[in-house]
Amino acid sequence: MTYDAGGRCVEYDSRRTVFVDFAGHKFDERVHYRFAYETTSSSSGYVSAVTVTDDTSTRRITYDAAGYEIDSAFGVGTPLEQHTTYVRDAQTRQATHISVSCGAGGHARTVTDAVTLGQNTTAIVDRARIECDRQMLSASR
Repeated sequence: MTYDAGGRCVEYDSRRTVFVDFAGHKFDERVHYRFAYETTSSSSGYVSAVTVTDDTSTRRITYDAAGYEIDSAFGVGTPLEQHTTYVRDAQTRQATHISVSCGAGGHARTVTDAVTLGQNTTAIVDRARIECDRQMLSASR
């Protein structure tokens, strides 16, 4: 790992075993991640966004002034770019709604869902992504 002057990780090498064949040979996947941080110009200088790139993709995560995620984009700059947007309560910063956009060309879709207190936001986002993909695929047929 490599860090910048602010102590933030700017490069990370990941290695994981993808599978092991019948003879016991391991097949690893190695990925080199690079992180680029954007900070505010205020005295607090909090991170307002981070862009994570590897050899095949780019992800950009945007944060509000309190440091909570408000947008997560996958496949940035490609025709298959996807966004997950979070609407947050001004007092509690809890997500109240999520919106997932997916697809390309004339088949782009957006799925929105409400989040109530105590619900697992990650599960709701996963469910919305699956529904978005399902709608996009059925529209392309």
